[in-house]
Amino acid sequence: MRSFYIAILLVFASSASADVQLAELKAQLQKAADGHDYVSLEAAAAKILQLRPGYPRAEYLQALAQAQHGGATGALASLDELAAQGIHVDLGKPEFAELAKAPGYPALAQRFAALLQPVGHVVQAFRLAEPDFIPEGLAHDPGSGDFFVASVHLRKIVRVHAGKETPFADRRSGLWSVLGIAVDPARGVLWAVSDALPQMQDYDPKLDGKTELLRFDLGSGKLLARYAPPDTAAHAFGDLCVAPDGGVYVSDAFGGVFWLAPGTRALQPLTPAGALDSAQGLALSADGRHLYVSDYPNGLYAYELPAHRLLRLRMPEHVSPYYVDGLKLHGGSLIASQNGAEPQRLVSFKLSQDGLAVTGTEVLEASDPRVPEPTLFEVVGGELYLVANAQWSRFDEKNQLPPKDQLQAPLIAKLPLAQ
Repeated sequence: MRSFYIAILLVFASSASADVQLAELKAQLQKAADGHDYVSLEAAAAKILQLRPGYPRAEYLQALAQAQHGGATGALASLDELAAQGIHVDLGKPEFAELAKAPGYPALAQRFAALLQPVGHVVQAFRLAEPDFIPEGLAHDPGSGDFFVASVHLRKIVRVHAGKETPFADRRSGLWSVLGIAVDPARGVLWAVSDALPQMQDYDPKLDGKTELLRFDLGSGKLLARYAPPDTAAHAFGDLCVAPDGGVYVSDAFGGVFWLAPGTRALQPLTPAGALDSAQGLALSADGRHLYVSDYPNGLYAYELPAHRLLRLRMPEHVSPYYVDGLKLHGGSLIASQNGAEPQRLVSFKLSQDGLAVTGTEVLEASDPRVPEPTLFEVVGGELYLVANAQWSRFDEKNQLPPKDQLQAPLIAKLPLAQ
């Protein structure tokens, strides 16, 4: 999830949920956390964990509450669950000072320290010229071998051929911040989603909540069509995927998933209203039956297209499906970027034969100083190409960037994937 949304979602988005009880408990949890009411905080966290075992935010707040009123054993158990999920917690915070006296603390501290050791080894694919580009979406054209990279700040898309960067589309096509992009080589089209975000150049507050799906000619960069949401509510398209028949699925960070059917000119809702809080990454199964969706604060889902049914993926114990931003299918696994907790990482979720359960996970990349902010990525053959240093975190509270000489040249890195 991009930094613009993380602050909202990690305190639990307030949008409607199919599980009303869970939504109410999330509100209670946040109210207790804001008011430092540790008794109510522990109670709300415990109830959420009954519905969502291992939920990272609830585990963390439960541990914090227990640490404040002498529940060292329970606090260590909650923190141990986070360590098992591969989520790092800074035990040096004053809130956890008393835990240092408890048996089991040294071993837990070692487990958290181990999570900060680098995993994986990326290498440079190419760099972009403009330090203030703030890249997000990444796409590849298998015909030409070209890559396309979308800019949040500069409101444009560039083409990269053999390492050389050239313009593709910019604000003259009406672009706002550009996030997810995807190539449809069979139809010679590049699709993009564009949001009016405060981090873009020349932001106008009157545009707040505006978003569009855009279709470009892949060769010339000419804008062919634009598609707005079907209602006047605030939306924020974040990512998309293209089906073999040319249909396009679009995720909404303020809700669920929209669908543009082949040959039509209007987006329509796909997932039931309120079923998802903040849809992000999308991936279509090879047989076209399942559209996989990451709901940033709530986990991974499969939408069964023939049955028009949304299902939550079954998860093994100690596996965290939360805070997933980018999502791609590779073989029998879902590759995901998780960037709402530390360490931010790339993970492979191995799917069951029916595609409705995760049977195991592997951390592909984590705690790498070259990849501080993994966002969206592209799978090309047996390699994963990713935006390594998006630099969303460099925006200040007024959504301004530091001078260019204090920013890094954007790095697109690559990582080999197991076949």
